[in-house]
Amino acid sequence: MKTTINLSANLTGLTFPVNPVAFDNEVIDTAGAFSAGSPGHIIAPSGVTMVRLEAAVRVPDSGTTGTLLPSIYKNGAETICGTDVRRNNSAGYSNNVAFTSAPWQPCSPGDDFTVRCNVTGLGSPTSVLSGNNSYFSAEFA
Repeated sequence: MKTTINLSANLTGLTFPVNPVAFDNEVIDTAGAFSAGSPGHIIAPSGVTMVRLEAAVRVPDSGTTGTLLPSIYKNGAETICGTDVRRNNSAGYSNNVAFTSAPWQPCSPGDDFTVRCNVTGLGSPTSVLSGNNSYFSAEFA
């Protein structure tokens, strides 16, 4: 069972850190884990015992130095992060997109998963961009 959500439009007027990133558009939800009334939250459905998570966040392009760091949270606490690819400092390109994932781990029905995003520098963005580079996904077993 899988749930993937993204943004229907750019999130603007933000102050970082943002928790949760209010992903509001259902891409796929065979798990029944997303509710439009709770943007940014993926709730573990009944009958599951394991989850694998991934998320990516993109902020406006900027060539300035800084860090973009998304983190996945479970019930308000940061999860184990298996992979963390962040935009860090000025690397000779201007696109600001970062990715994180959490490996398979135990979960219980009702566990609440969200994405937190923090930024330092990078032109002091105030938005998270919609499109294919900002999403949150959970696979349940």
